[in-house]
Amino acid sequence: MRRSMSYRALRILFYVWILTVTFWSLLPSPTIPYTQEALHNEKTLKTSHTLTVVDIYPTAYHNSSESNGSGQFIFQWRILRQLNLQCEVELTLKVAENEPINLADLMRKSEAFHFSKIIRDVVRTPFFDATHLDFEVAWMDDIENSGICLSWFDRSDKVLLTHSDHGGTRAISLRMVVDEHGVVEFWPASFVENTLAELEKVRLKPAAADYEEGQLLEEAIHFLRESGHPIIQLEGGNMSKLEELHVRYVRGNLPSKTYPIRQAMFLRLGPVLRVALIPVFLLTYLMSTFSTVILFILYNVGLSCAGIILSAWLRAGRPEFWPWTRTFWLTRWMYSKSQNEKRMWGPAGPVESKTAVRKEWAGNGFVGLQRPKTARLERGFNAV
Repeated sequence: MRRSMSYRALRILFYVWILTVTFWSLLPSPTIPYTQEALHNEKTLKTSHTLTVVDIYPTAYHNSSESNGSGQFIFQWRILRQLNLQCEVELTLKVAENEPINLADLMRKSEAFHFSKIIRDVVRTPFFDATHLDFEVAWMDDIENSGICLSWFDRSDKVLLTHSDHGGTRAISLRMVVDEHGVVEFWPASFVENTLAELEKVRLKPAAADYEEGQLLEEAIHFLRESGHPIIQLEGGNMSKLEELHVRYVRGNLPSKTYPIRQAMFLRLGPVLRVALIPVFLLTYLMSTFSTVILFILYNVGLSCAGIILSAWLRAGRPEFWPWTRTFWLTRWMYSKSQNEKRMWGPAGPVESKTAVRKEWAGNGFVGLQRPKTARLERGFNAV
């Protein structure tokens, strides 16, 4: 009894392991279509939910101090509302767990700078905020040896799941820019500093005297955009109403639609899942390492078997091929033994008879459903 219960428990555990590993491994990872990403980003931020994106292109930080050319940054953006001292609503932007940035205050400083310069009436003066925003942003370097993610998972999902397992942050410095159309942009600080350095070189040229300050700043904005892309672009008037907010651009890739399911599984089954996936990783490693050898062996074995079967069939006088394969030693294993066993009627009722017994019965003249003459009948039956 104890042995039976142990066997049943092991069998249940085996079935649970099979279901867990299969679901984790084969769950598809459909991504949000590119044409719907902008709508998804805006809807997420305008409802004050957290927008998570993975910047999987470290070369976007080329020549910057924020990246060494490897790894992936995980940005978590969230728009919040708060009241100032005058009980006015202001929008703030929160990056991960860092202090929120007051967007309304940034727009007020931009407008003050605009009115302090000689400009053309129809164009806002671009504004480069001098504040350096030093943030701790989630960062992941090695995702190939995560221990929980298989090679066919979506790359953004792999980064997020691996970071949930191992963690890791990196300091990044950002600067804010308000362009000539009132759009708030966040850039890596090194990009803005390089642009301002080029602007100072232009101001030293004699030809710069013919340009207004606003025109020079516009040229600086164009130079900045030629050097790279902003991390995020927001537009919303004076940044006091969520209804007026428009998310123009967010750099990075969104996770797949099924990422929340895998994340929930990992949070609840992390250690168990890691142990359960060991055979899967071992199998994939063996397949990737010895796949060429395995295919070579299978090809040669299959070719040799085909040659042996063909030569034996020709030596046998080329009989009907499929009936002949039932008796040939190399192919008869393909036919189940159950095909050679039929239920027959014996002296005491139906019996399982093998081929030899069936041949013996046929030689003695017995018919499957005929009652043998030696069979004894119970009382009440008339003999035939």
